[in-house]
Amino acid sequence: MEREEFLALAARLSPREREVAELLSAGLSNKQVAVRLARRDGTGSISTATVKGIVERLLAKMQVDSRVGVAVLWERHMGGSAGAERRQPGGPLC
Repeated sequence: MEREEFLALAARLSPREREVAELLSAGLSNKQVAVRLARRDGTGSISTATVKGIVERLLAKMQVDSRVGVAVLWERHMGGSAGAERRQPGGPLC
């Protein structure tokens, strides 16, 4: 997917879908994503089932077969803090 095509697709994602895509690119599991989103929102909890639903929508919208595909596309075209976090010692994928 070319950058322009990806950016057009990313613009159609909801803010929550963009948040989840960024967290997936950092290598977080659904449970870790749920905890992180709950902290950001200050809501106390977000279910893993909710995260799973968001991931499924991302797969369909981004036309990929796996969460790894979401992560790879996001990292390739958006880079940013998720990639930097992942590369830090002790980060989610270390």
